Amino acid sequence: MPVSEDDLREHLAEAGNDHPFERYTGIVSGDSAMDRFRTPSEFSPQLPFDAIILVFVFIFPLYFTSQFFMMSVMNERVGRAGEALLSAPVRSTAIVVGKALPYFTIMILISAAITFFAGAPMTILLPLVPVILFFLANALIIGMASRSFKELSFVSIFFSTLATSYLFFPTVFANTHVISIISPLTLVVLDIQGDGFTAMEYVYSTVLFFATSIILFYVGITNFREEHLFSQKPLASRLADFVSGGIGRDHPHLSLFLLAAFTIPFVFMAQMLTLVLFFNIPMPLSLVLLTVSAAFIEEFAKSIGLYAVARERPGFLTPKNLLLGAVAIGFGFLAGEKLLLLATLAQITESIFGSVLFLSLQVLWMPLLLHITGVLVTGGFLLLWGRRAYGPGLVAASVVHSLYNLYFLTGALL
Repeated sequence: MPVSEDDLREHLAEAGNDHPFERYTGIVSGDSAMDRFRTPSEFSPQLPFDAIILVFVFIFPLYFTSQFFMMSVMNERVGRAGEALLSAPVRSTAIVVGKALPYFTIMILISAAITFFAGAPMTILLPLVPVILFFLANALIIGMASRSFKELSFVSIFFSTLATSYLFFPTVFANTHVISIISPLTLVVLDIQGDGFTAMEYVYSTVLFFATSIILFYVGITNFREEHLFSQKPLASRLADFVSGGIGRDHPHLSLFLLAAFTIPFVFMAQMLTLVLFFNIPMPLSLVLLTVSAAFIEEFAKSIGLYAVARERPGFLTPKNLLLGAVAIGFGFLAGEKLLLLATLAQITESIFGSVLFLSLQVLWMPLLLHITGVLVTGGFLLLWGRRAYGPGLVAASVVHSLYNLYFLTGALL
């Protein structure tokens, strides 16, 4: 059922009593339940300028070191030096781990050295570990997927822009708003200020980085094969090959179920990024933009597996397989998002933005039906008009999903 704004306010106010996030006075507080929800434009926080500058000093050497890892992968592909590694009697896991481990060690040593000379507590290395793994995992995939150094540069710059936005923008609101906790760098800022962080806060900030890094390394290891490394297909086609490589021929629907569940960390991370980008836009426009973008992100994540398998095996996409695949994807997506949301992101819902973003998950059967319907819409376009109809199908499914989200948003705010 739609939730009223008064109920949301009362719930958020009650959460402020002895709450682990009571430092975020913008949303979680013990003030009157009828206080207005506030956005950053209404805050006058003291900017932790010195701590943020020190965080910049940490992150840029780490990012550039990951670029060297990316370049090493690309050099072996372009110079065909990787063929010798592939012919060696070792697993691809050993090759990838062996290539990444020296860079991981260097990045840890750089962080430890900066921490020592800055006189900061060594505990700030804990939030930096998932960030380092995230940089290395993305560097591996970008290095494997790019066809040329020009394409590599473009993709790496695009990634760095998104990663920097996700990591740094929330730190400005450290000690001010609960949304800041989505970035591990907020924990670094808090630790430098002497406030420290709890185990719960550490889990909330880092679990998406750990989860996405593990999945990306798995994808890289699985596709570390000659036919993928030395292919000259366009970037989008190569990424689709990476996805289809994880869909088994013997049990495709089980693979689609697992793939949908494994996309959840990436979906939540993308939605958290939109949350950061739209956070300072006045309401209700920010909430409308957030719900529409969240719908598109989810529909893309749900349909990418179906598109990949239909692209590789056109005969697979029949009405029966589409229905079975939609059900498998719907259940996988719902299971993944419920587990991750309940286990790690519960505190984000203490914000009005997070409440709206995950509001519809309160009723299980409705999001399940929505997930299945969205896949059926996109898959129906693919079945009737082929791969070229994937874009229009994705837009149509996003419209349906947005209307569903806006229904809950309207019910919550009216």
